[in-house]
Amino acid sequence: NADVEICAVTGDDETRNNVIQLLDSINVKHRCLISDDSRPTTRKQRVMAQDNDISSGQQQILRIDYESKAPISNSIEDQIIEFIDQNGKDFDAIIISDYQKGVLTERVLKHLCSASQYTTVIADPAKGAPIERYKGITAMKPNRHECEAAVGFSISTQEDVIRAGKILLEKAELDYT
Repeated sequence: NADVEICAVTGDDETRNNVIQLLDSINVKHRCLISDDSRPTTRKQRVMAQDNDISSGQQQILRIDYESKAPISNSIEDQIIEFIDQNGKDFDAIIISDYQKGVLTERVLKHLCSASQYTTVIADPAKGAPIERYKGITAMKPNRHECEAAVGFSISTQEDVIRAGKILLEKAELDYT
């Protein structure tokens, strides 16, 4: 029963229309679903192989990605920042999912991080992105590989987890990990 809103960039194509229909069907608001005719809406096509052994099921053998990783234009950055400025204080939390598709430019991300002054901001960091990129947010949830890369050591014990958490708290100036 959460009141959810998405802020993202799509192409101006049929896939965008499908996304809007899906969002409407699950009651997700999309006032900040910005259309950019210079890029496609991200779509992934999976090619599956059927194994003759019924217990094996299907196996993905190929995935074709239709997407752009180019940074969004200054104009689209402005639209996102304006949306955050006008609506951010109404949100109980902002969740950043960074898939490195060009939407979270340095300017947009800095603006999102600064929103932690008035609401909870949580990030799922991008693979390979420096943790400091999210400096000042409330919390983040890197996976093990991302965390190990950020702290510079392998995590295999409870003590390692605690040590890594303390490093993340300091490096990214987080409230929580």
